[in-house]
Amino acid sequence: MFCAFYFLTLISRQVLGYSPLRAGFAFLPMTLAMFLEPREAGAASGLLQTLQWLGGTLGLSVLVTVYGTADRHASGTPAEILTEGSARAFGVGALIALAALLVSAFVITGRKREPSGTEAG
Repeated sequence: MFCAFYFLTLISRQVLGYSPLRAGFAFLPMTLAMFLEPREAGAASGLLQTLQWLGGTLGLSVLVTVYGTADRHASGTPAEILTEGSARAFGVGALIALAALLVSAFVITGRKREPSGTEAG
């Protein structure tokens, strides 16, 4: 989501011409939807938050590199160059998300482990 916020902010400001306030309000529904998950609590929530920050940092650095490469090879108006670079970055981000989905579908089974070390009576 960090990467989406980054590139959508660029597009809303530089391509669509939104003011900073209007761009902020445009993200409000997505932001509110992200904070409406009350089940998340405790250690699992802390782990999730840590992984989101780590993934956001790593993901943003990869996608900004993809954007920069596409930007250097693009031509046209600044808005067209921004759109082309963002499209490439979103494409690579979609491929990464698909890979994560496939890994999670085949690796995470959802079975509970039996407790180890049962005592004999």
